[in-house]
Amino acid sequence: MKIIVPCGVIVNLPGRLEMAGFVLDWSGVEVDRYYQHPCRDFSVTDEAFRLREVIGGSVNRFVLTWKGPKVGEGVKAREEVNFDFNGGVRSLELILERLGFTRVAVVRKERSVYSGMGVRVYLDRVSGLGCFVEVEAMGDYYAGKTLVDKAVRELELNSYPSTVKSYLQLILES
Repeated sequence: MKIIVPCGVIVNLPGRLEMAGFVLDWSGVEVDRYYQHPCRDFSVTDEAFRLREVIGGSVNRFVLTWKGPKVGEGVKAREEVNFDFNGGVRSLELILERLGFTRVAVVRKERSVYSGMGVRVYLDRVSGLGCFVEVEAMGDYYAGKTLVDKAVRELELNSYPSTVKSYLQLILES
């Protein structure tokens, strides 16, 4: 579940998360470069293809991701396949360009990731969009939805609007 919050809410959430038993897993910056396939329109097939640069920790790393069409209602759930590697981002970008992929957009976000209560909570400040809290459960859709709903209530975020749109969709709409 992606919740749209005032940025002031993000400032207070780390303390509330820790009081609720959540643990900080990671904090840093993610730069997502989204690409369009040369023969398939991802906006029609509801897919996404991105190269993520993860900045934080001792070494930058990169993750190439394909996301399948959304499934389920009221939440953003989809199949996701990742390839994690270190270095060589410019070489990979050149390979993608030579294969006919074109860059669609870049999404930059400051992100902190917490885990607890069977979910992950992402506190995001997205350049050009504002602040968001994503609550994500791994595994079974129905059991995960229950865990997500419980965490959202526990963190008192249920009064804020949510969206099933990706950051890419929101950037392209703006």
